[in-house]
Formats: sequence, structure tokens, C-alpha cells
Amino acid sequence: MTEENQPDDFDRSQNEWDAVAETRQWSSAATELNCFALARRKGKRLVKIINT
Repeated sequence: MTEENQPDDFDRSQNEWDAVAETRQWSSAATELNCFALARRKGKRLVKIINT
């Protein structure tokens, strides 16, 4: 999926995110650098980093 057609339905203010209905693959990392390393290891393209 490219960034243009990537759904951007994550809204922390609404708290309506449904993990069961989510179609994207999510991973967590402690730092931004770890995000890039995780994506590279999995062979995935990093689309967006959400700082929570």
C-alpha cells in the first residue's frame, strides 16, 4: 500500500480505533530509530510513525 491510498483513520482524540477490524500491520518500538530497524528486518515500508 502506498502512502496515498493508506487509510488514515487513527484518531487518538476519538478513541474509536478497532484493533479487530484493522487491516494494517502494526508494530511497536521504543525509539524512531528502532522503528526503521524493525521495518527493515520485516521487509516492510515504513508509512507513518505515531508517537504515543
